[in-house]
Amino acid sequence: MKLETTFMRFIGNVIDKLQRHPKRVVFLKAKSLVFCRRRRQFQALHLGAPIVLGDQTKVKEVAESLNISLDGIRVINPLKVKMPKISPSGSFASP
Repeated sequence: MKLETTFMRFIGNVIDKLQRHPKRVVFLKAKSLVFCRRRRQFQALHLGAPIVLGDQTKVKEVAESLNISLDGIRVINPLKVKMPKISPSGSFASP
């Protein structure tokens, strides 16, 4: 029982800190029901700004089929994002 109480106190502290200082969190499995629910909970608790990686059309279809709003959720398609070039030295090259 003591371990369970300690864990719940830890989770409560994490939630309190995130509500005071919200973070951006990336969710990778856009098509997963479990991850869709987690994103919704994350947003409902005001823990930060959820970001979903995936095709915007497919993410929207999945959200609609699960009756989940995408309001306030940023959807990024990594296949369409232009990545900066990295020089041989490992630094980002100027565009």
